[in-house]
Amino acid sequence: MHRVHKYKGAATLIMAVVLLILSTLVIMFATNFSLLQEKANSNLVRNNQAYEAAEAGLDFGMAYLQQNSSTILANPSNGYIRAFSNAQTTNVALPNGSTYSIVYTNPIPYNYRLIRVTATGRNSDNTSTRVLSQDIQTISILPNSINTPVYVKGAVSIGGNSTITNLTAPTSVIAGGNITFSGSGKTITALGTLVNGPDTQGNVAAVAALSATMFFANIFSSQDTGAVQSFADNYYQSATNQDYSSTINGMTNKVIWIDQATGTTATIGGTTNLGSLLNPILLVVNGNLALTGDVNLYGYIYVLGSDSTTTMSNNVRINGAFSTAGNLTMSGTSTITYNSLVLTILKALNSTRYSKIPGSWTDF
Repeated sequence: MHRVHKYKGAATLIMAVVLLILSTLVIMFATNFSLLQEKANSNLVRNNQAYEAAEAGLDFGMAYLQQNSSTILANPSNGYIRAFSNAQTTNVALPNGSTYSIVYTNPIPYNYRLIRVTATGRNSDNTSTRVLSQDIQTISILPNSINTPVYVKGAVSIGGNSTITNLTAPTSVIAGGNITFSGSGKTITALGTLVNGPDTQGNVAAVAALSATMFFANIFSSQDTGAVQSFADNYYQSATNQDYSSTINGMTNKVIWIDQATGTTATIGGTTNLGSLLNPILLVVNGNLALTGDVNLYGYIYVLGSDSTTTMSNNVRINGAFSTAGNLTMSGTSTITYNSLVLTILKALNSTRYSKIPGSWTDF
């Protein structure tokens, strides 16, 4: 009997020791696993911080190249860009303590239109590094010469005392719909003052048959409006009628893009000056456009949308050219004066816009 109790006591002791050992092992495993998880999470945080710093650097690097390409690409050596760095591109500190540095290279010798932007991001304690790169190339937003003062997919109405002045281009107005003159509306050409003269071409079937997308592509470098919109220096959008007069007044050498909700109108009026002879603007409006008051604009206006309407009234003056996929109505003393110099300068100013090359982004 005593022997049985002794065996039971020994078995209990052995089981207690085994359970103690197992508990110790479980505690040690849990502790080590927690430490491992903590290290993994810390490494992930460091890696993400470095990655985000590299992303910030890549975005800044592409924008910086757009604004400073002449400096960055100056004095290449044997067909390659020289190393470029300054305080704005090297070890740039972000608010969380992480940093980024940017390097510009050209993968193909003597090809300075194709540039690779490489950004190296480091986390706040420099224990993690990520490298991102993106190839970009220059394109021209306006690849073709604009040789028609007024190019309209829909109809054109020239009334009041409005005028289209065209002393050099072969045709003053090309329209897919009717061209209607009323009041003292007229065109002024090298041949003199004309009404329904040979310088206007209405009801052009080939123009009327174009889709809004193809009409857009006839002017710009892409059928994709989003691709062209991405080059806008100033972008605005509104779900209601909006007056942009004070917002954009005085802007020069800009690509301005305005998105209006269907059925709403962007208005530019009052005393507004946009562009200049040597620094014209490109204004693209997606929606209805109303130009009124004393507006003086140097550059090119394009209005999207086959159902859009553009009205010019009072003393609006456009020096350059105008196009719309919708309809145009001119009244008052509004004028469109074809200026090939303005359009040539506008094209040159927008010939070094950079666009991302699809599929060229890397993170290694």
